[in-house]
Amino acid sequence: MASETAHKCLYITQEQSELPVWHQIQNNGSLGPDELEIRYASTVDDMNNLSLEDFSDEENELQDEGASNFRLRKYQSELADIALTGRNCIICAPTGSGKTKVAIEIIQEHLKRVPNAKVAFFANTVHLVLQQHKAIERHLPSYKVLSLTGKSKDSLQLHMLLHGYHVVVLSPTILVNHLCGKRPSLAEGISAFTLLVFDECHHTQKDESYNEVMYYYLKEKRKGLSRKSLPQIVGLTASIGIDKATNIEDATRNIMKICGNLDVDHLAVVKRNIDELREIVPMPEEYQEELVENTSIEVRTKIYDIMERLEAIAEHYAKELNDGNVSNCMRRAPSSKKCVEYCQWVCSLRKAVTELEIDDGTPRTLAFRYLDIITDYLQAYHLSLETLDLAQVEDVMNHLDQSFTSFGPEMNPERSEQEERFYEFFLDLKETATGQRIFINPNLEKLAARLRENVINRTDDARAIVFVRTRVLSEAVASWLNRCGEVDLMGLNAKKFTGSTASEDQGGMSVAEQNFVMDNFRSGKVRVLIATSIAEEGVDIPECNVVIRYNYARNEISKVQTRGRSRTFGGVSVLLAMPAVVQRERMNCERERLMQKALFQISEKSSAQFSTEIDAYQKKLFAEWDVKAMTEEERKRKFKDVQFRVLCRGCKKISVHSSEMRTINATHRISISRKLLDHIRIEPTKAKSYDGVTFGGTAYCRGETKPGKRCGYRIGKFLSHKGCPFITLGCDKLIFVRDHAQHPDPQIKQWKDVEYYMEELSIEQLHKYAT
Repeated sequence: MASETAHKCLYITQEQSELPVWHQIQNNGSLGPDELEIRYASTVDDMNNLSLEDFSDEENELQDEGASNFRLRKYQSELADIALTGRNCIICAPTGSGKTKVAIEIIQEHLKRVPNAKVAFFANTVHLVLQQHKAIERHLPSYKVLSLTGKSKDSLQLHMLLHGYHVVVLSPTILVNHLCGKRPSLAEGISAFTLLVFDECHHTQKDESYNEVMYYYLKEKRKGLSRKSLPQIVGLTASIGIDKATNIEDATRNIMKICGNLDVDHLAVVKRNIDELREIVPMPEEYQEELVENTSIEVRTKIYDIMERLEAIAEHYAKELNDGNVSNCMRRAPSSKKCVEYCQWVCSLRKAVTELEIDDGTPRTLAFRYLDIITDYLQAYHLSLETLDLAQVEDVMNHLDQSFTSFGPEMNPERSEQEERFYEFFLDLKETATGQRIFINPNLEKLAARLRENVINRTDDARAIVFVRTRVLSEAVASWLNRCGEVDLMGLNAKKFTGSTASEDQGGMSVAEQNFVMDNFRSGKVRVLIATSIAEEGVDIPECNVVIRYNYARNEISKVQTRGRSRTFGGVSVLLAMPAVVQRERMNCERERLMQKALFQISEKSSAQFSTEIDAYQKKLFAEWDVKAMTEEERKRKFKDVQFRVLCRGCKKISVHSSEMRTINATHRISISRKLLDHIRIEPTKAKSYDGVTFGGTAYCRGETKPGKRCGYRIGKFLSHKGCPFITLGCDKLIFVRDHAQHPDPQIKQWKDVEYYMEELSIEQLHKYAT
């Protein structure tokens, strides 16, 4: 199965087409007449197993230095000293100082020194895994280097591949998947490796995947395994972060937690060779400029009017439902529709509606459905108000158009009259917006002025990264720069740069697309990137002259990381932001100063003092684990045999019982009920394959909301596994109801928070389902 962008279509082999389950899909109206094609097996296989790695030709920060002349600078040798002795440590140095180069030196010496050495180098994104794999492979030509991500076809085969490689560059989740369970596939456990390197190691905290890797390390340490029997740990970061600390004691404590999680006994920072570091690593000039709210346009007023009308309709249906929680929630609606609290209120209303007692009475079910749809509209309109301050009306409307696709006539021609009315509100807004498209947002003019000053009027090869908060804004700003009619701005050839975890229709980019854009940025064909947070960490962009944060300020880690993207001498870091964001940035500046003080104090600790503090922290950590383990065991015991069903949140009519749900790779929750296939509409999308699964479409519910009217709610994705079609259910699109219960469970957004047990799909069940 695969798809092409020319026309949306699923492709299957002749052998697959003869399976009864595929016959069912071909004949039940799930797909349109032109949306399924039968092709030769080799063609389908090639389309589904296209390697993302094959698209990348990128070089990295070390491209000018071959293996033969790979030498560390003095400050880099200072950073590497402790790790080269075999001790666990964190290396903390600015972006652009060559931490990857330091890590490669440590890896090389480790491979020479330790018999049968195996190195794992962790990176948090697919793009960084591929980038660091190239760097290590280039500079260690005598060693075999493998890269694995969740999108690699062999991501579940690490235990089969490891013996043939010296270094594995991988996403942390890959290793976790091989260590978890009663019978982990990596039998040697964490000790299969002799060195673990964590890129951007400040992520080793809370529930992040780096911390999951270290859980298995610390578990072995707790059993009494000596440091010599465990892998050496090296962390790399430009900024550890101090969480919400406001004093030096709390800042130090937060940094020491990261050290404890990584089991390090030293924090390496540059001291002896600080002058050389300052000569090599440029510090950009920083300044700020305030933006203004875009209050004068008619579209903004119209959106407020629509939101008020939707709230009034919601009030009517809340009274019809006569539920205390829903009524109380309606009374708490914030007057400001643009504030963060409004978004929280919409989520609270959706939660209260979702948890209503299941009732098959049509009027009550419709009231529930309409309230749920209204929350989707309100959330999208709320987000559009923020975007209106920073982008053109045309781009805001394009995003709303995409957001409301499932409510429109093309996707759901059988929707009810009331749903038609909701959509007509949007059509009225589009009419209003038509005359507003020519007005240029004053904040975009400020952004354009900074690009002219720092890129266009500098040199022909000057380049910039503009950081924005959302994928929507990334698309909008890039689009405007390329169509604005100003020849100099259009000549920058701006491109968006977003993450690969989101789907294409949600503004995400494939790894191939990321690599293509980044290669063009390095070559100068693209001179401006409009990027989300993915470009903050690790991505090697040495040619960047200016960083502009467009109403974007997260925390002190983000501040250091984004500033570090300006990698040339004479570089500039600019914050263009609303007053509230400027105020947040002032707090970030103070936290950064506090962090630097704390880092220096920690680096001055003696080895004995450092170890004592780490041991004390880990004792507390182990005690927390024990409590958590007991709670988890009790949860498993309580819910292991609980039966339940999931219902479509949009109509509460289409359901799947837990006895007909399974997992694939312990990750994808699927229905093995063939009945469900008769109640969904499949919209083909661009195929993506990994972990033996190919995603090829979106699944929409065709439950009947009232006679002759259909639901059209997006309930999950369409996938193919071992040649069979399945629907993988979206947790946030479902309502969970235990058998014999009247009320649903509280709303659950992610499958990892679902307490119920589900079996893995077996070969026998797969065969029964297919035939």
